[in-house]
Amino acid sequence: MDQDKIKCPCIRCRKVPYTEVDTVKNHSYKFGFVEEYWFWDKHGETSIHDDNTFFGVDDSNTNFSEGACSYREMVIDAMAPDLNNSNPEEEPNRLHKKSFDMLDAADKELCPGCKKVTQLSAVARLLNIKSEYRISEQTYDAICQLINDVLQEENNMVGSLYERKKLIQALGLPVEMIDCCRSRCTIYWRQDKDLYRCKFCNADRYKQSKNLARCSSVSFKKMHYFPLTPRLKRLYASQATVSSMRWYCENHGHDAGVMCHPSDSEAWKHFDKSHPSFSA
Repeated sequence: MDQDKIKCPCIRCRKVPYTEVDTVKNHSYKFGFVEEYWFWDKHGETSIHDDNTFFGVDDSNTNFSEGACSYREMVIDAMAPDLNNSNPEEEPNRLHKKSFDMLDAADKELCPGCKKVTQLSAVARLLNIKSEYRISEQTYDAICQLINDVLQEENNMVGSLYERKKLIQALGLPVEMIDCCRSRCTIYWRQDKDLYRCKFCNADRYKQSKNLARCSSVSFKKMHYFPLTPRLKRLYASQATVSSMRWYCENHGHDAGVMCHPSDSEAWKHFDKSHPSFSA
């Protein structure tokens, strides 16, 4: 519960954003409930994990394992900040649609009767293995083809590497490509974004066109820039990391009189927590 709001269980919201009760009623009439949402455990009810005889029904054969459920929580943590800031009356945009597709994949069995691995968990783990052990694309496709052959014919294994990356694309964090000097003197950013030559070594920013004696739009060198703000939002949104992000403003158990963080200082104690700069 979030004061006077509850999680909306309609097909479009899928129990993720907190919404006013009247809006939840309208969504329920307009879009309908999430399929197979037989056990209400997102609105203050008794958790079905504490009692499998909730409502007199044994759901032990319908729950995924703890590892598989963690992937669903990961998707919800990733998409919740954007959904809470979106207009619930508007249709889901392209990014939110991909997030909802991942939620479906997190609930979809890899093959009939498989409760330990879902479609999303299988794709995520395979891609992680490929990256960690630097497996080539050809080897990766061969391994996936073998897995697909071993599984039952009616399975939900995603086909190509492109389709697998597309499935988990919404989990990724934004990255920006910024042109930089080929001699690593400077980056073409902010006040220097319109320069055609390096202001230090006078080297050209763009490659020469093959057909014309002029610069093309292809730069000699680029750098990857990972914006900090989306990553901080993700850390604060995730239930697995939020406690570590907030330890400094809560009772962190340090000895009295010992300052090991700016939050232990007298200035912090007298700081106005309602000031806009605090929330920023």
